[in-house]
Amino acid sequence: MPASGSDEKSHRHAAPAWLALILSGALLVVAYGYSLCWAFVQGVGIDEPLQYDLDIYRSAIAERAAGNSLYDYANAVHDSFNYPPFAALVLWPLYWLGKHPSAIVWTIITLAATTLMAVLLERAARGPWRFNGNSIRQKFPAFAILLALLLVSSASLSNLLWGQLGALLTVLVLVDVLGLLPRSLTGGLVGLAAAVKLTALLFVPYLLVCRRYQDAFRASLVFVAAAVVAWGVFPDDSWRFWSYELTHMTSRVWDIGHLENQSLYGLVSRVGLDASVTSAVFGVLAVGVLAFWATQTRRLLTRDPVLSAMVTGCVSLLLSPITWVHHMYWVVLLGGWLVLKYRSLLRLIGAMTLLLMLRPMAWDEVLVQDDIFAVINGNSWLLVVVIGIFVVPLLIRQGKRERADAVAT
Repeated sequence: MPASGSDEKSHRHAAPAWLALILSGALLVVAYGYSLCWAFVQGVGIDEPLQYDLDIYRSAIAERAAGNSLYDYANAVHDSFNYPPFAALVLWPLYWLGKHPSAIVWTIITLAATTLMAVLLERAARGPWRFNGNSIRQKFPAFAILLALLLVSSASLSNLLWGQLGALLTVLVLVDVLGLLPRSLTGGLVGLAAAVKLTALLFVPYLLVCRRYQDAFRASLVFVAAAVVAWGVFPDDSWRFWSYELTHMTSRVWDIGHLENQSLYGLVSRVGLDASVTSAVFGVLAVGVLAFWATQTRRLLTRDPVLSAMVTGCVSLLLSPITWVHHMYWVVLLGGWLVLKYRSLLRLIGAMTLLLMLRPMAWDEVLVQDDIFAVINGNSWLLVVVIGIFVVPLLIRQGKRERADAVAT
């Protein structure tokens, strides 16, 4: 019996769908392969020692295991361990594993965390998947492209190259603020992430602004409990960190005014003011940023609570004294969310954000800030963070107002 017209039409539509599925799958394989090369093949991305920061963590823990302080260790170029003592407890198994096994394990953890970010973003934007042919053909290509862009972003590749913590800490916070934990546990992962890296503490006031008071309490409780546990194991290091190192952290970090530091403090430091004036200017600007963020977060919650979490992550990047590129997952997630969820101008901003986060920053080429274009180029990632915090929420408010006016007329 000859095929009906409807059957022929369905076959014609199925062929491009399968082609898109195959091509997007191939793109994803290439992205994973390229990511692995950054983790394990010297000089693929930039000529830096592989797993450089992971080696610092392990060496500092080895120093502590030998009876010395975590904060006494410094390598040949004076880079040191700058996390709270609880982070050393979390990372201690990597010290036991040895150099190469720990690099393999940490790379797997980083890739898994990055993949989970994309899964969570896709799920929040378009709902859970139905694992049948039609659903997979419709949803997988866009998901694969998003994940590939996330994997090959500068944030992800630098995490893999240096063996950094950014991917794991970001996904812990993301799982928590999206409300994916059992009700009795929400807030716990925020507290855990903050105990490892203090910038995640901004999500405690975020939970308060969201009126998730019990979650904020649990986050604070877990944070304090983790610090107490670390104090019990490392009393001297804990006293040293909380009483001294925390307030002198900028002196422990290589050239805080360098362009690689894409934070507000880094920007103010590059102006050339005295240290006390720099701190005062930063303090005033930080208060203004927090006031704007608190106001806009309350408004965003009714429109897009997921975006409010992304913006909060960007605020943590802006206000942290030190923001290297491997901290900047929240920027990539913001771009991905705008592409998945919105249209027109907001989608364009999201796409431009994703593309900008693909660029490797040739810092040596933009060290001379002698004109406005050089300033923009040298601070381009910081500019994207600022747009995400200040422009995107206002555009969403404007879009909501225009739709309301259209309905009224």
